[in-house]
Amino acid sequence: MSATPTFNQVQALPQIVHNKDICLKGGACGSTGNRSLAEYYTVTLDLEGNANIAFSDDVNANTTGSAQTWFTKQTSGNSAYTPVPVPAPATFAANIVVGSPGGEPGVKVDSHNCMFVTTPGHPWVWKSINNGASFLPPVNPVLGRARTAGDEDILPIPKADGSRPDLLYFADLGGLVLINIAESTDGGATWFPPGTMGAAGQMDLSTDRQWIAYDRNVPSAGDLTVYEMDHEAAAEAIRFSALTNDGVWSPPASGITAPEMILPPDSTFPNTNPGPVFVDPATHKVYGVFTASTVRTNEANPPFGKLPNVWAAVGNAPATAGAPPGPFTNVPVFKGVQDSPSTLPSPAPTPNPAVQTYGNNTANDFPSAAIDSAGNIYVVWAMNNSRTNEYMVWMATSHDHGQSFYGPFQVSQGPGAAVMPWIAAGNSGRVDIVYYATTTAVDPNIAPSTVAWNTFFAQSLNADSREPAFTISPVSHHVMHQGPICNQGILCGSGTRTLADFFQVAIGPDGLANIAYADNGPFPLPAGNPDTSASGTHAEFARQNSGPLALTNPTFVTCLPIPPLTSVVSRKVHGSAGTFDINLPLTATRGVECRSPGQTGTAGVDYKVVFTFANNITNCGSAGTSGGSVVPGPLANQCTENLTGIPNAQYTTVTLNGVSDVAGNSGNVTGPQMGLLVGDVNASGVVTSGDTNLCKAQALQPVTSANFRDDINASGAITTGDVNIIKQNALSQLPTPP
Repeated sequence: MSATPTFNQVQALPQIVHNKDICLKGGACGSTGNRSLAEYYTVTLDLEGNANIAFSDDVNANTTGSAQTWFTKQTSGNSAYTPVPVPAPATFAANIVVGSPGGEPGVKVDSHNCMFVTTPGHPWVWKSINNGASFLPPVNPVLGRARTAGDEDILPIPKADGSRPDLLYFADLGGLVLINIAESTDGGATWFPPGTMGAAGQMDLSTDRQWIAYDRNVPSAGDLTVYEMDHEAAAEAIRFSALTNDGVWSPPASGITAPEMILPPDSTFPNTNPGPVFVDPATHKVYGVFTASTVRTNEANPPFGKLPNVWAAVGNAPATAGAPPGPFTNVPVFKGVQDSPSTLPSPAPTPNPAVQTYGNNTANDFPSAAIDSAGNIYVVWAMNNSRTNEYMVWMATSHDHGQSFYGPFQVSQGPGAAVMPWIAAGNSGRVDIVYYATTTAVDPNIAPSTVAWNTFFAQSLNADSREPAFTISPVSHHVMHQGPICNQGILCGSGTRTLADFFQVAIGPDGLANIAYADNGPFPLPAGNPDTSASGTHAEFARQNSGPLALTNPTFVTCLPIPPLTSVVSRKVHGSAGTFDINLPLTATRGVECRSPGQTGTAGVDYKVVFTFANNITNCGSAGTSGGSVVPGPLANQCTENLTGIPNAQYTTVTLNGVSDVAGNSGNVTGPQMGLLVGDVNASGVVTSGDTNLCKAQALQPVTSANFRDDINASGAITTGDVNIIKQNALSQLPTPP
């Protein structure tokens, strides 16, 4: 766009493509071959801004006398696109052991930052009430059911009024025969089958890999509808059902309607691999994603071949309670290629293909999908490159509510392999993706036992744009698996599917990523490694502790209610006159501490702030204020924060971290803002002659609860020394009035 643009010319290929003159007269050209290149050729840009050129060549590989179509691609040099800024890296706290068994752990975070990790086996649900620092002993939500312990999914649902705790639904696969449904209204402590006399406690015969989601105000205002999506175990159908207001489950609706997936001659379905169900709360559309084989790939490897295609199923909310969602429309997210034949057809194509085509397989293992706050849809899957057979994670996006998809974009980076992606979305364009990866270029299904795997986190803050940019950060600080990761489900060989089929990331209300992954790596860990681990396959938890957030307006709530606070005071010992407190109101006008540092009864402590709670305190936690330290008491329902070095003429917010009380409340307690302004006797926010006059008026009077603010140095007597301190601070003021 400049007035004097400059160009850099390079030769794209060394080969000569034409060795005659070039006629530009169209039909008036002669028959000497000088029009064999026709009138034009084209160049286009790929997603990375590299040039892709299709051109004619009548010199090389010319066996017919006519020009052949050739292709070349830019592999180095400047991109035509301005590089998109990438997010800052994320870091994760020391990973901790959740428990065993640990294959395919799921994780969800409710609206109050309670964290839930699930695994098949018993099945178990572990809950963390302290931001993932530890987990409570596990609970089995379907204890006593006849068939249990298959695939699991847990669903927190915020209450309409925002009160605690969130509702919880749990789906458990009962041996490919049925799905158990359990509900909890007490934060996961106890569970019951929903519906009248447990009528909604079981559903869907002959089933596999179920997922659940929810929506409000459908079919009618005030309604709560839970959706379930699964893969029918025998016929490979994708099915959707609905449960409204804990009534009864609807009959299933088919999620496969595209004619190309209803296979002749007997109208059966292809091999399918289901990802999650999710909802757009603005439009109330219901979505599910899945991968599928084709007629050709099934014929190549009967009865079921590779799954080269990724599909979305899009349907409406149920029209009435008891009805299923839908009908559903299928939209292709990605369509891959099939394997090249082992022998070339005769006659062979010209030019002869020199590189084998590896048929794409998008089922490594489940696809995943999420919707952001603006309604953009993101789908991720792992697949092999059709030219190199390198397994990487890919993402496609929809900006039109699932009517079409843009991409795909490669997320993980080689060399190496990456499998089992999962995605969570926050505000517009903000996505968190996790996957297992190795730096060894290998087919994961047949990786040698020496291949080491780690858990990785890819984040984009512009995933809704033309050119998403990702930053990849390690999650696990240790090798969490060695050897093959088989993605062929029940067809995997013994010992190759120990991680099972997926793991998850969830975004909390604070915008931070929370990850549960399977771990059976080398144990014990090397000396100095920050993580904790265990022998055998177990669930491991990691929580983001720095880097960009997935939410632009996070809320820093705690799983348990914060211990209720009744008052906060600033306390000093005024010599023999006794102890006097300046009230620091929890609301409205802010309290002003006017006394000099010291005289707190503890050497080296400038100020003591005493928090008084409604209940007795079991743990006062730690100081949340710079320069602070915490001690319990002096009463059983009190905590004292000792402050040193806080600035004069400023407001300081005094906080306590990790306070717990006898009622089971726990969390960070944010106290009031304390204005420190030495000499401000009347708490006006400015030190003036009025403060001096007040102090002079009380000179030599006994220090009492009515005049202790005049004893600026807390000596126990009001003297000229106090007057002088006020004069020394004259005209100093707080940034804003109290």
